[in-house]
Amino acid sequence: MKNINLQDLRLSAIFSLVALSSQLYAQNEVTTPTGLALKLTSDNVIVKQKISIESDSGYVSIANYKFLGIRKTAAGDLNTFVGPNAGNVTMTGKWNTFFGQNSGKANTSGYSNLFAGSSAGAANTSGYGNTMLGQSAGAATTTGQFNTFVGNSAGAGNVTGQSNVFVGISAGALTNANGNTYVGRAAGYYNAGGSYNVAIGFGAGSGPGPATTSGSYNVFLGNQAGYNETGSNKLYIANSNTATPLIYGEFPTASPSYVGKLVFNTRVGVGIMALPNSVMVGTTSTDVSAYKMFVDGGLVTRELVITGAGAWADYVFANDYKLKSLNEVEAFIKTNGHLPNIPAAKEVEKWGINVGEMSRLQQEKIEELTLYMIEQNKKLESNEDLLTELDKKIDQISVRMEELKRRSN
Repeated sequence: MKNINLQDLRLSAIFSLVALSSQLYAQNEVTTPTGLALKLTSDNVIVKQKISIESDSGYVSIANYKFLGIRKTAAGDLNTFVGPNAGNVTMTGKWNTFFGQNSGKANTSGYSNLFAGSSAGAANTSGYGNTMLGQSAGAATTTGQFNTFVGNSAGAGNVTGQSNVFVGISAGALTNANGNTYVGRAAGYYNAGGSYNVAIGFGAGSGPGPATTSGSYNVFLGNQAGYNETGSNKLYIANSNTATPLIYGEFPTASPSYVGKLVFNTRVGVGIMALPNSVMVGTTSTDVSAYKMFVDGGLVTRELVITGAGAWADYVFANDYKLKSLNEVEAFIKTNGHLPNIPAAKEVEKWGINVGEMSRLQQEKIEELTLYMIEQNKKLESNEDLLTELDKKIDQISVRMEELKRRSN
């Protein structure tokens, strides 16, 4: 008895079907009755030209998974799905493109979305204008709009948030809010409810976890900048999770603007690169290594308050203060060309002045001048008393002379 090869038998049946179809339909066209599938059981099927799916919701399955699909919802309004269970062939949305296993699989009326990656945008139903690239990027989003998530698990926890931009693995992973921009791995990770934050850098504004935060309107720039901050309206520029960043700020939330704050936690140079550690003030070298600001150029301000200027000049009024006489001051000026304790013009031109110290010295001269005026006033008053007495005596003399004149007559 001749052996029967089942594989050859199946192929023979297929060729017979093709031959029969060629007689009933156009050449090279194979059809099956409605509701029945054409199944080719072979190790390889080679198509030299093309495979056409003449349906508004057709798809190609591999191992019982929809792998390649198309959904037409209106004239020219097409959706494209590539990947196991990508997309939903019953959706009413349009202009969607889904790549990857389960990407956009729940979409119903959402439109203009681009999802690429396993489970990217998997839960989206009516959200639109979203771009989600990476495994589980925006996986929980259902109705969120205009979001851009790039990176594995970027925006994975977003459900209804909109207008967010998350770039980096797990960036904004737990965030479900609006208007945030997170760039960097785990940036903004634990900020679940905050809106309108900007965090750029690895772990910037992420929060220490596991409890979530909800700070809003923050700006965090740098590696782990603002890592431990849970408040709102803050500015951190740093390269670590330090609580004293290079620059710290608090944005004003009310008027006037001075309710805000900007703090530099380091020395600052304006118009100068090499910050000095010492400068000459007068003839004395002064250590300025702890000074915070150096300005090479003019400085314009409406008000200036100087603290820590040392003892104020009220010592001039102490009983033991040695006030020079005006003659002594005059002699000093003739010899030196400037007031005692005040630097000469050449010194100021060469070395500059300590503003706080100079204010004290000027006050010293004002108070000394006050003492000189008081002393002169006392002398004037004394002279006035003397003149009054002289006037009285002159009057008495005049009266006496008049009496003598009358007697002589």
